[in-house]
Amino acid sequence: GDRVAISEADEEAMRRSGAAHVRLFGYSGGGAVAALVAARRSDVAQLVTIAGTLDHARWTRDDGVSPLSRSLNPADEAIRLQAVPQVHFVGADDETVPPKVAESYLARMTDRSRSRLVSIPSYDHECCWKQSWRSLLARYVYTATP
Repeated sequence: GDRVAISEADEEAMRRSGAAHVRLFGYSGGGAVAALVAARRSDVAQLVTIAGTLDHARWTRDDGVSPLSRSLNPADEAIRLQAVPQVHFVGADDETVPPKVAESYLARMTDRSRSRLVSIPSYDHECCWKQSWRSLLARYVYTATP
């Protein structure tokens, strides 16, 4: 399925670049995919999500929509992922994927020492990630030691 294709794409990119480790990035539902891929790899140097659906059970329950019963939930992998350095960006004004979704994921960890939640005031699900992405990377992601 899609998870296999994503892992195969990662492997191919790493083979071509000669990289020993990978940083995984994901926005919204892609944040969930990145977390699930990270949980199944041993070479992830860092996981970075932006407005990620990191606990879709919490997300669907709070939104009053049908649960994603056939989808893997990153929150169920939180213990396995806690050893991976992580930065999770949330928009303080995001009503699509509210900050409490990432907070719920992080609450499942017993050790949050390698995880960071960065809430950006006045940002929502769309605004203004693209415009400030380079500065956010410089300030919060590339300064961290994997």
